Amino acid sequence: MPPKSSAAAPPHVKTMNEQPPTLSINGTPYQGPPGLSLAEVLRHVGIDPAQPGIAVAVDGRVVPRARWTETRMEAPAEIEVLTAAQGG
Repeated sequence: MPPKSSAAAPPHVKTMNEQPPTLSINGTPYQGPPGLSLAEVLRHVGIDPAQPGIAVAVDGRVVPRARWTETRMEAPAEIEVLTAAQGG
């Protein structure tokens, strides 16, 4: 019997447990149409991009609201949506 190879699979070969890259929103996987803008992704998950008091970070970097419509989302990416709340 030939010895087992310890070499990894070439990068173009998928392994059985490999998952396609995804977007995640606040830690929840999101699979939607490719090439959406950040504003469109927010709408797809029920968040109104015009709502005041929302901040969004993509891969740890805050995206200014003025750039939400021009920022195209490509997987893999982690989106964090933060909502301001008043307290007392």
